[in-house]
Amino acid sequence: MATPPPIPDTQRAWLVVRRGKPADALQLSETWPVPKQLGKGEVLVRVQAAAFNPVGHKIMGMLPSVLARRPHVAEHDFAGVVADANGTAFADGQAVYGWVPFVDYTKAPVHEQLAGNPPARKFHAFFEAVGTADPRLYLNCEAYLAPGGTFATVGPQPGVGGGIGGLVRTVLEAFRPRFLGGVDRSWVVTSVADRPDEFEALGKYIEDGKVKTVVDSVFAFEDVLKGYERVLTSRAAGKVVVKGSRCLSCRVRRRARESQLAHPCRGYQIMGLLPDFIAKRPHVAEHDFAGTVVDANRTRFESGQDVWGVIRQGALAQYARVPATHVALRPAQLAPTEAAGLGLAGYTAHEALFSVAQPERAHGCRVTSTGSGKREEFLAGLGVDRFVGYTEDAVHRQLERAPTTTTTKFRLMFDGVGDQIVPLFSHNEAYLAPGGMYVTVGAPRFTPRALWLLWAARMPRWLGGTGRVWKQLPVMAVQQQKLEKLAQYVADGTVKPVIDCVFGFTDVLKAYERTMPQAKL
Repeated sequence: MATPPPIPDTQRAWLVVRRGKPADALQLSETWPVPKQLGKGEVLVRVQAAAFNPVGHKIMGMLPSVLARRPHVAEHDFAGVVADANGTAFADGQAVYGWVPFVDYTKAPVHEQLAGNPPARKFHAFFEAVGTADPRLYLNCEAYLAPGGTFATVGPQPGVGGGIGGLVRTVLEAFRPRFLGGVDRSWVVTSVADRPDEFEALGKYIEDGKVKTVVDSVFAFEDVLKGYERVLTSRAAGKVVVKGSRCLSCRVRRRARESQLAHPCRGYQIMGLLPDFIAKRPHVAEHDFAGTVVDANRTRFESGQDVWGVIRQGALAQYARVPATHVALRPAQLAPTEAAGLGLAGYTAHEALFSVAQPERAHGCRVTSTGSGKREEFLAGLGVDRFVGYTEDAVHRQLERAPTTTTTKFRLMFDGVGDQIVPLFSHNEAYLAPGGMYVTVGAPRFTPRALWLLWAARMPRWLGGTGRVWKQLPVMAVQQQKLEKLAQYVADGTVKPVIDCVFGFTDVLKAYERTMPQAKL
């Protein structure tokens, strides 16, 4: 392996300096310090690609700077090369990374379509990955989620339909017993925690080809704002990648570094949730990244290795200090732009339902997904077995109308959006098999509808509950093994990474606009 370049003292980085939308919260710094002082278990990664999670820009507006510890580097997910393994299991130079039939939601509400046209075999899992607080999807899930199935959700996200009322209603429905009319399906909210084995498992999925990343578009490092604009349009058909600018010093060897805005995880929503003093703004934005290790810091990595991963905040910069447990080697066949988009979104899906969509096909499961009619052909190409357009009618009504038997009902329903659609769960006896589980990632903000969904999910059968399990995924710990397994899924074709578009580093706001739901699908 060639001698790694020296690590500079400063770097270019996009910082979250105040609470607000990306255009107001972000600031490009030309001299942000490189975090060379590593703690035990941390590695220094030369970032090659940093993913823009659509939830990233929402985080920018959540907390006051005093709590958010701003300024800080933006974003979370990444891929890159280990620059300092820091005595961990990594080595300097290693490439690492860290943190579906289809329903057309533009034709009618997803729960109405699923309830009205339930699958021949009900779902065993239902994953809502958008974060809407509409409780109907869960309240009606008995029509399309098999008994014992799980309705999983990422939880309500800021700026997504439903509001406080939907969240409260969903939560209430989730806890309402069956005898009181509650939904007899599990409801689970998923979140991310630091478990390196899960990151490594994710990487393995990519290597095996079970998980494939999709890139929508690529922008230059200077066009980070343009990348955010792309994200905010909600039209990105894959990952929006921000290609990094060249380093300020020729001493640092760099490939193009990308920052990616990924739908449906809405990182931008977090920007507006907390006041600055809680969110500790300014800070570097975003979470997902891909890059190169410049300081392995005695970890298992080596300087120069290509890696990817996820960081709590700080992906939108030239350098990121990342715990070694949040980093995984990037497979050679996986481009940095693709690896950068695997972080939070891929890890959440893997954690919630062992990647309910594409990876589940490798285990003999059939997958039904909801979405806009414009996405039907696209999702079919990714291997989705059945499509339910939520714009045609409510998903739970479509699922209820579809003829089902106990053996054809869903075993699991996964809400990866935090939609809080109460009817989808409360009606799930029609499509969720007995013993089925309803899993959800949960809502990023508290709403009345979320409480209603929780009530419906927890209601006992004798009070009218559905008799189905409802679970909300707990905060997940990132595990390196699962990151690598996810990468293996992509490598073997089970998961397909999709890139929507690529923006320059200075066009971050345009990338957020592409991700944010401002335009009609």
